[in-house]
Order: sequence, then C-alpha cells, then structure tokens
Amino acid sequence: MPTRLRLVVYSLLLSAATSNSLSAQDSTRRWSRPNLVKTNLFAPVSLFYERALSERFALQGSVRWLSYYERHNVNFVNVALEARFYLNDSYWLQHKDHPAGLYLSPYLKARSLTYINEIGYGFNKVGDLDEVIIKSIGFGGTIGYQWVSRNGFTVDAFLGIGAMPAGLSSYEHTMRYSTVISTNGFTFHSLDSRAGISLGYSF
Repeated sequence: MPTRLRLVVYSLLLSAATSNSLSAQDSTRRWSRPNLVKTNLFAPVSLFYERALSERFALQGSVRWLSYYERHNVNFVNVALEARFYLNDSYWLQHKDHPAGLYLSPYLKARSLTYINEIGYGFNKVGDLDEVIIKSIGFGGTIGYQWVSRNGFTVDAFLGIGAMPAGLSSYEHTMRYSTVISTNGFTFHSLDSRAGISLGYSF
C-alpha cells in the first residue's frame, strides 16, 4: 500500500476512534446521574427507583406498603413497573443529568390487601374473625412532570388512572367456620387511581 494511502487510512481510523471516544465521554457526561431514588409524599410508605436508558426513555419500579393494627389488622402491598417516555425536545434533554420534564407513562401493577377484624370490641368480642383478602393485577397510564436540579435533587408530580380487571383479581371473604368466594367489592376495587408528589435524589 502506498505511503500516502496508508496515511489517509490511518487518519480516518484515528478520526473515527476519536469521534467514538468523544461520543462516549459525552454520553457519560450527559447521564452522570442515570439512577433516581424517590418517595411519594402522598403514600404511607413508598420507594421508587428510576433508571434512565436513553434521552427520552426510562424504566421505573415502585413499591408501596402499609401495615398497622388498630381494632383490626391491615396489610397492603402495591408493586408497579412503568415505562416513562419524556416529551421534551432533545436539545433540552441533553443538558440534563437525568431525564426531566413532561412525560407519559404506561404501567403494570400488582397489589394485595389483607384485612382482619375480630368481631366485637372489648367485652363484646365473640371470638370470630372476619378476614378479607384481595389480590389484583391491572394496568393504566400516568402523566406527570419531573424537575431535576443541578445538585441531583428531584421533584416529580404525577396523576394517573387505570383498571384492575375482575378477571385478574380475587376476592376472598373468610369467617371462622366458612369460606365464601365472592365478587362483592370488585366495582370499587376495579378502579385504580394514582396521584402524588415525589421527592428524590439522582446519582
């Protein structure tokens, strides 16, 4: 291969390598905070984890739970997985360390609710237990807006609605001497609503 041609080939290879290196560095700089952990101020106990996968797309997993005993025992667990599509223009998003701005988010959710109540109170207790167990799987959509500060602190405001179809749900009402499988309550529990303001930190 002639010397001049070799120089041209080497120059092209060097240029391509430099371009890829700069692109990788720019990508690393752009997503210096790809992870985000936050909690919903409107939920009893909640934890959200969001992972940025591209300029406009992120995956978020969340879990909410509540457990207390006051005349009755209540245990509630809610797990959701959602895909976030950010709608802002690319130039604006490129200047953020984590995806921010207006987004649309379809989600898939599973939840379980257990309610146990001892019939009667004080000296009037009859020793029988009233137990309700509801397990549901559903889906829906959310719209929201996420702010990301230069220091990594975030505020996420969102509102959404979905459904927990009866075909993917079970409602079990149990007394001491009998078990009744019923659809009572599905009208109420088939509607799923989401609303909140979450505070978090990206890293």
